[in-house]
Amino acid sequence: MVLLLANLVVSVLVVTTALAVPSMERRIAVLLGLGGATTANFLFWVAAPSLWTNLLSAWVCSVVGALLAVVAWAVARSVAPPAPVRRRS
Repeated sequence: MVLLLANLVVSVLVVTTALAVPSMERRIAVLLGLGGATTANFLFWVAAPSLWTNLLSAWVCSVVGALLAVVAWAVARSVAPPAPVRRRS
């Protein structure tokens, strides 16, 4: 069990780092990476705990979760109206 949790933490951190390093907005990339990877792993663990015991499944969930979080963020930004520009006086 400790090996599975360590694998989970390493996979989430590696995927988040890979997402954040080339990003221009690193804080948002870290938020999306950590949130997406952790949420995907949790949901997969709840849905299929016996399949989650495979060491590769945590990595697949981390990558898929981070990508889905980035896609959701991009869709939300494209749909939402831009913030009004403040003029300095």
